[in-house]
Amino acid sequence: MTLGRKISANSLLRSMAWSGTFALAPYDGGAFVELADLGATIYGAAGLGLPPITPVVAAGFVQDVRAGDRTVVLICAATDRAGLMSSLYALLAPDRIGAAAPSSPAILRYTRAGDVLDLRVVLAAAPSSDRGGAVFVELRALDAFWRDGAGAVSSGLAMLSNISLSAAQHLLHRTAAGVWSASSGGPADDVTALHYGAASGALFAGTLSGAVWLW
Repeated sequence: MTLGRKISANSLLRSMAWSGTFALAPYDGGAFVELADLGATIYGAAGLGLPPITPVVAAGFVQDVRAGDRTVVLICAATDRAGLMSSLYALLAPDRIGAAAPSSPAILRYTRAGDVLDLRVVLAAAPSSDRGGAVFVELRALDAFWRDGAGAVSSGLAMLSNISLSAAQHLLHRTAAGVWSASSGGPADDVTALHYGAASGALFAGTLSGAVWLW
């Protein structure tokens, strides 16, 4: 019996215990789907740690370091392998529903003992299986490090009080259509950068046309 079939038959699962769970969201802000709910039992993984680090050397000295790309591979067992591969592809395919663009990353989430870690990933190869019964999910990680998924929580905003401005005060406002406006005059085109000078108390706004507004 091959290793994959032994895993599928639960003969080796008793000696392999994950203390956490994996989930996938088709895009940032999308709903997460637990891989266990898709019928997947993960018994192997590669690439979950740090990416390869390459030093940048100039004149005999290390000037910088660069984090390289890495591939994350999840190895699963499932009773319905075809169904699992189809479900995984629906969550990761470039043309998946809800993704803003084919290059938009999905989110791989690992949860363990209250810790929630997220990693942006794209599909490196279509989910596949071997003759032994294992299902392979190959992903390309876009982040050098896992991020804290617990902190990525959306919440509503409420106006606590009305805003009244004097002639010397200014307010920038952006509409849902992306148009910026300002009280007492200001940029009429999209603002691409904002800078606040703490020492001077001045606000600088850079625009698409190249202009810089100062208040």
